[in-house]
Amino acid sequence: MKEGNTNKNKHDLFSEELQQELEKLSWEFLLKEKEEQASAIKKESESEKFNYYQIKEPAGGDETGEYYNPKQDDYKNFAFWQKNDEFNPNNLRRDSGIIFDEAKLKAHRAVEWTKAPKLRESRAKMFLFRIGLWSAKLLFKICFGVTVAIGKTVVGAVIFFYRAVKGSIVFIWQVAVAFKYAFIYIFGGFNLSFRSVEVVEANEVAEELLAEDNKKFYKHNWRFRAAGIFAVAALFLILPLQIYLFYSRAEQTKAVVLGASEFGVQHLLQAGIAGKDLNIQDAGREFVLAGQEFERAKNSFRGLGILANGLASLAPDVRAGTQLLEVAIKSANVGRILAKTSQLMAKFTGNIDYKQIEADSRPEAKSMDKIDWRAVDRDLEQAVADATAIEKIIKEVDLGNARLSAYREQAATVKNQLPMIASLLEDYRDLTKIVVSMLGVDEPKRWLLVFQNNAELRPTGGFLGSYAVVDLKNGEIKKIEVPGGGFYDLKGSLAVMVDAPYPFHLFSPIWQPWNANWFFDWPSSAEKITWFYDKSGGPSVDGVVSFTPDVLEDLLKLTGQIEMPDYKMTIDDNNFRRLTQAEVEINYDKAENKPKKFIGDLLPMVLDKVFSLEGEQRVEALQIIFDSLKSKDLLTYFKDQDIQKIADKLKWTGRVEQYDKDYLAIVHTNIAGGKTDQVIKNTVEHKIEIMNNGEIVDAVTLTREHQGKVGDVFEGQTNTDFVRFYVPQDSKLLATSGFDPMPTDREFQTATSGVEADPDLTRLESNLRVDGESGTRIVDEFGKTSFGNWLSVAPGEIKKVSVKYLLPWRIQGGDEVRTAAAEEHDWWSLVKQYFGFRKKQQTKQQDYIYGLLVQKQPGSNDDQFSSNLTVDGGWLVGEYLPKEEATVSNNSLRVNFDIDGDKYYGAVIKET
Repeated sequence: MKEGNTNKNKHDLFSEELQQELEKLSWEFLLKEKEEQASAIKKESESEKFNYYQIKEPAGGDETGEYYNPKQDDYKNFAFWQKNDEFNPNNLRRDSGIIFDEAKLKAHRAVEWTKAPKLRESRAKMFLFRIGLWSAKLLFKICFGVTVAIGKTVVGAVIFFYRAVKGSIVFIWQVAVAFKYAFIYIFGGFNLSFRSVEVVEANEVAEELLAEDNKKFYKHNWRFRAAGIFAVAALFLILPLQIYLFYSRAEQTKAVVLGASEFGVQHLLQAGIAGKDLNIQDAGREFVLAGQEFERAKNSFRGLGILANGLASLAPDVRAGTQLLEVAIKSANVGRILAKTSQLMAKFTGNIDYKQIEADSRPEAKSMDKIDWRAVDRDLEQAVADATAIEKIIKEVDLGNARLSAYREQAATVKNQLPMIASLLEDYRDLTKIVVSMLGVDEPKRWLLVFQNNAELRPTGGFLGSYAVVDLKNGEIKKIEVPGGGFYDLKGSLAVMVDAPYPFHLFSPIWQPWNANWFFDWPSSAEKITWFYDKSGGPSVDGVVSFTPDVLEDLLKLTGQIEMPDYKMTIDDNNFRRLTQAEVEINYDKAENKPKKFIGDLLPMVLDKVFSLEGEQRVEALQIIFDSLKSKDLLTYFKDQDIQKIADKLKWTGRVEQYDKDYLAIVHTNIAGGKTDQVIKNTVEHKIEIMNNGEIVDAVTLTREHQGKVGDVFEGQTNTDFVRFYVPQDSKLLATSGFDPMPTDREFQTATSGVEADPDLTRLESNLRVDGESGTRIVDEFGKTSFGNWLSVAPGEIKKVSVKYLLPWRIQGGDEVRTAAAEEHDWWSLVKQYFGFRKKQQTKQQDYIYGLLVQKQPGSNDDQFSSNLTVDGGWLVGEYLPKEEATVSNNSLRVNFDIDGDKYYGAVIKET
């Protein structure tokens, strides 16, 4: 039996029976035997210790011993552990005080190290457990989802029930009203005494009981039977009468509504006429009157009940009236806002004592009249939204069968005028946003005011002489600073040196702050001005406002002469330019070296006079400002992109326009040519020829006549001009004539070490090439191609230069097709050509519209311009605009105008 158990233990060492046997293994602590054997065990362990470690006595009586380490071979697989049975795993630590059951240990003696198995559940149990857990989760989700769905359904049912009950109550109430009047009419009131009913008794016993019951029934149920009969009768007879009464009231109210609506329409028409004449105050008053009429109609319509409203709305004319009532609400609000803002604008004035402001450091000035500009901005936003809504409602009004059908023509006029009124309100709103930004209503603002002298033309208006820094907060001017040295004061503190644009190398290879306005695109030049100002240690600014002497001359015509006792002179519009140039260029204090101080002293006085204007003169001053913005003598730039977009839409930023037709801008840059551009007369002749193959060739001839007096200190100098012709990008230069070589009186200077390439110049000007024959510099910039070259004109001299170029498209089947000249730099076009892709030609003949945009250079005179469009035999000139500036003869179109702003003209070209 013992032998069988042994075999079983060998084969089922980790069987369930063995685990249970091991768990029942008992440990006995025999303290008594431990005490008896303690001494023996101690001696035995000491003997074993000295047998295992052999201690050698050191030479010289050294107390420190050397321990003998067993041979290396003894360590292999811990074989030395098994040399003595004491080191067998089953016999270790027997002296620890725990006495094993030797019989059981011997029966289950381990012959090798074995890790005990981990006790865990069977796979079947784990699978069932997981299946149950998944089922529980699924059941929970289903229950939760069902509960949510039931809850939503119950809530929806409650809401539906509530609405149904509410609707029923309203309907019952209307019926009850009809019942009330009909009941009073029939019965005379609600306190009625009913007649008694006699019952004849047929049988003294049985019929007495029956009679008693009948008495109770008749007494208690007669009223209910009468009410029931009345309800049926009212339903078929009385209720229609009440509906008729309601409809009669609706007809009477409708007459009031329509009458008031007619008056409202008349006021709307008058508001449109006033808006067309830009008379904001009259437009606002007419809107108010229209709103009052519609409000009266609205109050009348409110007198009808709910059911009556529904029945009356079935009439088409009443529907038109209700739509016009909606117009009433919004038009009245628009009128109120217009009237309110007009009054605020009338009060707007500036009481600033500029005489107390010194030139270089200007202290706090007096504040302007308080206006809640935020409220004005919000009101105008609402007015624009209401005007847009009015326009939409008016379009939906059906006047076919209504009493207002007689006013169908006037209503059509209103529909046509409303977009103009909405546009006017949008401009008014946008202008207010600009004013709010400039006055520092939301946060303090700092503006850089730049004076550009257009007697010495530069791309954005003129030479940069003086500037001022103005701080504003909540509509108050807190500080004005006008450096006496102007932009020259920035040179000493400029912390960078960058390479100058090509023409300025005649002065210096280093780009200086007073030459910062090199780019024809004013926002780009304004950013460059602020860049120089920042690199010179100036504080950050929120934008730049530029103006030329023309603006001040126009304002001086309005304000009259200005006394300047410190300079012992009187300034007016006739001598302003001449005296200013003399003070700035010649008569300034050389020791103080502040040549721009005169402008710094004059500018505050002019502003003081302007803000002191009243009545009609104030309106004229605003008109001068708007005209200056249109003629580009006044330019604005805002770092706030939202405000900048508004200014771009108003055409106040001098931005180079992107136009998909023909384009021309002639830009002059005076290089050491004195203050002579005001005595230069320019004439531009522009010719366009459309060839039989659809190609378009342009030729521009510029004539410059120097009308200055020989020997005059300002006008008598030779005008040296680097002129650029901006044309559609990728135009191909065909020929030039009349240009001069680079001036030889100055040496062209090259940048040395330490001068870096300017990042803006590198980014904005690309694809530079030079025409080998004429020396014309060809550059791509701002979506255009420019042809630049030199032209010098002496006093009394007339010179002509011309450029001829091929536009980058041709007319084909009514379409514009890019020519090879334009595609040579287009890698995608080359790829498409290589793989055989071609644009499908249209078989249907279409008209082609030729258009030309001519942009004016800021600060330039109103140059005379003429354009002559001719077509070859395969084409015809059709309709054209503008009619008043163009004439057609011999299959050609000629247009003449002065370049007093950006100009457009266009014509339809038909294929024969």
